[in-house]
Amino acid sequence: MTFALDTNIISYLWRNDPEIKARLQAVDPACVFVPSVVLAELVFGQHNNPAAAQKLGILIRDLRDAYPIIDFNASAADWYGLLRFRFKAKPAPDRDLMIASTCLAHGCTLVTHNVKDFDRILELEIVDWAVPPLP
Repeated sequence: MTFALDTNIISYLWRNDPEIKARLQAVDPACVFVPSVVLAELVFGQHNNPAAAQKLGILIRDLRDAYPIIDFNASAADWYGLLRFRFKAKPAPDRDLMIASTCLAHGCTLVTHNVKDFDRILELEIVDWAVPPLP
């Protein structure tokens, strides 16, 4: 199984959340990816928050060094168009649709704590590493 990290999961890493760190360490790093849209959100945050810019820059560099970035490609564009059409009566945020579409195009499970933002996308596999696993 391959995993794509959502922005909110990376923010948990930034805060050194022990649950997220343990979950990430339990997975083969070759099976973990960062969607390019998530990277874009992080770079925006770096420019938008001068007080945290240096720390975010280090986080972004470390993520790029540790995990491949998966692109929003032509297959993701096909998924995006379908999902945007499907939810046009009750639109979802474009970035969320782009992240989901990237995961679908690359066959990744999305790791997010914002499950409600993605649960309408029935084709998308979602896991929430911020919730401790059941015993």
